[in-house]
Amino acid sequence: MIRTQRFHEPRNRQSIRLHGYDYSQPGQYYITICSQQRKCIFGEIVDEEIRLSLPGQVELAHWMAIARHSDFVRLDEFTIMPNHLHGTLMFEQKGELLGAADVGANNPPHNVVTRCGNGADEPRRAGVGANNPPHSLTQEVQHCAADYSPLHPRLLSQSTEFVASRPKGTQAGSLGAIIQNFKKTSSRTVHRIAPELEGHVWQRNYYEHIIRDEFELDRIRDYVRLNPAKWADDPNNPSIIEITRKTGEIN
Repeated sequence: MIRTQRFHEPRNRQSIRLHGYDYSQPGQYYITICSQQRKCIFGEIVDEEIRLSLPGQVELAHWMAIARHSDFVRLDEFTIMPNHLHGTLMFEQKGELLGAADVGANNPPHNVVTRCGNGADEPRRAGVGANNPPHSLTQEVQHCAADYSPLHPRLLSQSTEFVASRPKGTQAGSLGAIIQNFKKTSSRTVHRIAPELEGHVWQRNYYEHIIRDEFELDRIRDYVRLNPAKWADDPNNPSIIEITRKTGEIN
C-alpha cells in the first residue's frame, strides 16, 4: 500500500530539544526559523513565488554559505518565506568529503525571485541541486555576507566575542551552534545593509525536527517546496495570525 500522508508542522513550534540527543552526530534535521514578531521583511509572495527583499537576499546568501563554512553539513531542500525560513540540513560524518553537487552554494531553493538593487526582478531557474547559483544577488549582499562569514579573518580575530555570545551548553559543531552562527552573522549583515531595520531580525528560538527516515524526508521536502504556493493558508501569514487571534478572543 502506498503511503500518501503529508507532512504538517505543529502550530505550536516551541520544540524542546531531545534530552540526551547528540545534535552534532550524523543525521537529518528539519528547521524553521521565524523573524522577530513575524514581520514580513524577507520579501513577498507573487504568483506563488517568493520575491526576496534585500534582507531576504542576505538570509539566502548566509544560508547557502553554511555548507562552505561547515564541511560536514550538506544543505537539502529549503525556502525563504516573507517572515520565516524552512530548511533541511544533513550532518555527515566529520571528515568525510561532500560531492560538489551537494555543496549549498550550488543548490538554490525552488520558486525564488530575487529583487535586484535596481528594482528589477530576475526569476530563478528552478531545481535544488541543479547548480543554479543566485546570480541576481547584489554584489553588496555577496560582499557583506562573505565579510561576516564565521570563518572570515575579521571574525576569527574576534573569536572571543563570537564564542562568548554562545549560550552556555551549546556544543561546537552541533545543530544549535550552526543555527546560532547563521542567525548572528546574517543579522549583522542585514543591519549593515538595511540599518532602518532596528532590533532583532530573528526570534530567539527555532523549531527543529529530527528526520527519521526517507519517507519522512520526502514529505518534508514536498512541504518546503510547496510552501510559497500555500502562503495564503500559512499559519505564519499575518492575515491568518490575525484571524486566529480574533477567533481566540471570541472563543
